Amino acid sequence: PAPNLTIQSADYLLAALRSYAEARRHSGFMQPQAATLSDDQMAALAAYFSQTPRSAGGPATASPEVLARGREIAVNGIADRNVAGCLTCHERGADEPDKGLFFPSLFGQSETYLRRQLDVFAAGTRGTTGIYNPMHAEAHGMSGADRDAVAAWLSVQVPTQVASLTPDEPAVLAGTKELTERVCATCHAVGLVGSPDGAAPNLTLQKTPYLFETLHSFNANQRHNGQMVQMARNLTLDEIGSLATYIGGLPPVAVPQTLDAASIMRGEALALNGDPARALPACATCHGVSAAEHLPLFARLDGQSAADLERRLRDLDSREAARTAGLNPMSPIASKLTASERSDLAAYFASLPPIAK
Repeated sequence: PAPNLTIQSADYLLAALRSYAEARRHSGFMQPQAATLSDDQMAALAAYFSQTPRSAGGPATASPEVLARGREIAVNGIADRNVAGCLTCHERGADEPDKGLFFPSLFGQSETYLRRQLDVFAAGTRGTTGIYNPMHAEAHGMSGADRDAVAAWLSVQVPTQVASLTPDEPAVLAGTKELTERVCATCHAVGLVGSPDGAAPNLTLQKTPYLFETLHSFNANQRHNGQMVQMARNLTLDEIGSLATYIGGLPPVAVPQTLDAASIMRGEALALNGDPARALPACATCHGVSAAEHLPLFARLDGQSAADLERRLRDLDSREAARTAGLNPMSPIASKLTASERSDLAAYFASLPPIAK
């Protein structure tokens, strides 16, 4: 039932101890223990365990079928329930947390501990570590058997081994290019660079995982845009995968825009530093260049239409966006922004060159 601490970084262990002490992460045993520790003691403990030789999990006890199911979910997720693959965030830069994004290492973790954590995530009772916490929604989308399988597979993986596994991408179906030119370009313009008025975003900036997740959210009516829901509702998973693969392979192209220099400067300060007094994280934490490869389900904003970015921030500040947040943590963040801050942030990101794929 107790976790394997040797596989975690000092930064993550320190963040977890602080979360326990501040009652943001819940444990009847750990909360009173952590609350008695000073910051120096927490840092010393975190450093000690992170420097302890990493120990592997136990031998496999699950059947090959269960382990295969666990691998499938860990790598590819469960598309028809909008569950992302565990390796989308974990084991990709897991030891390099940045400004509050903490993804603990899972390879070699105790199977019993992993299953219990997934269960409390699914029940919504675990609490949080860091500023990005999608696991309640993710675990809720798994069945009990799914959680068993994931825990079993992760527990027998070798600690510190960076996964060479990548989501299985379907072959691009014949006619996908023609479909994008005939249907998608109607709103997203020729070359899919977005409409001038910002009503449709520039798709060339995004990579395949984000495009797949977005299309599937429209397909499942979990993200709300009447036109896109109608377009995506009849697509199969293979067709969604093919569209995402084709568009994600396009070179990123930014369309020239006229932007206000003062607005860009104000937006830059907020994007890079956030506003701790209002619990506003820095946008660059999740959307910056350094995060782009480790967080493939977050939109790439650099070079996007300022009008589209401002519209999207406005849409995210809504009850509907909050109700269907899932993997997206932006609704409570957008609700704290003023109209002028939305405009400034949009101008800043629109002024940047696209992130290379």
